[in-house]
Amino acid sequence: MKRSCALEECPPSFQRTIIQPEGNECCPTVKCIQEENLVTKKPCPEVPVPTCGQDQVLQFHDVDGCPHKMCDCIPFEQCPPLDSPAANPLVGVKYVVNTTGCCHHLDRICMPDECPPKPECPPFYETEMKSSWEELCCPEYICAPPKDICIYEHTYGQEEVHHKTTPKGGSTKKSAVKTIGKRSVQFRQDSLVQQYAVNVTWKDGPCLECMITSI
Repeated sequence: MKRSCALEECPPSFQRTIIQPEGNECCPTVKCIQEENLVTKKPCPEVPVPTCGQDQVLQFHDVDGCPHKMCDCIPFEQCPPLDSPAANPLVGVKYVVNTTGCCHHLDRICMPDECPPKPECPPFYETEMKSSWEELCCPEYICAPPKDICIYEHTYGQEEVHHKTTPKGGSTKKSAVKTIGKRSVQFRQDSLVQQYAVNVTWKDGPCLECMITSI
C-alpha cells in the first residue's frame, strides 16, 4: 500500500534539506537551514514542534538566524461564527461571550443559585438525587419510597356510637338517660397515610383487613 507524504516548504532565505526516513518511519522530514548559516557552518538547534490550540496555525519564525515553528492566531476575519445559544437552555445554564484567546466563543456557565429547591416528598418518602445528572447544571431529585416498608393510604375510619334510651314520660334529666349498647360505624375520611412492615396485618375501617406479604 502506497502512502503519500506531504513535505513542508521552507521560508525565503532558507535552504530546504530532505532527510530520508530511518527505522520505522515512513516519510522523510524537511530541515530548513538559513543561507548565511551555510557559510558559517553554524548548526541550528533542534526545536520541538509545538501543538497548536484552537484557532491557531503553525508558522515559521526567525529566531537567531534559525527557523522555529510557532503557533500564531489565525486572522480574526477567519474566525468561525459564534454558536447560537440553545433556544431552551437547561435550568440554571447561561451562555456568555468569552473574548479571550484567538477568536470569540461562547462559554456555558452553570448558576447553582438558580437551581430549583429539593421537592417536598409525600410522608415516609425520601428525597434521592438521580445518578445521571452530570451533564445537567442542576441536580434532579426523585421521591423514593422506603425499602422493605409498605405505604398504605387509608380510605375509611371507624368510631364507636353509643345507643341511649330515655325512660317513658319524656324525662330529659341526664341521670334518666341510659346506655344500652354500642357499635362501630365506618365512614370515609381524609387521606391517612401509614407505613407497615411485611407480614403485618392492619384494618381499613371495621370491614377491610389488609396484609402485605412481599414488596
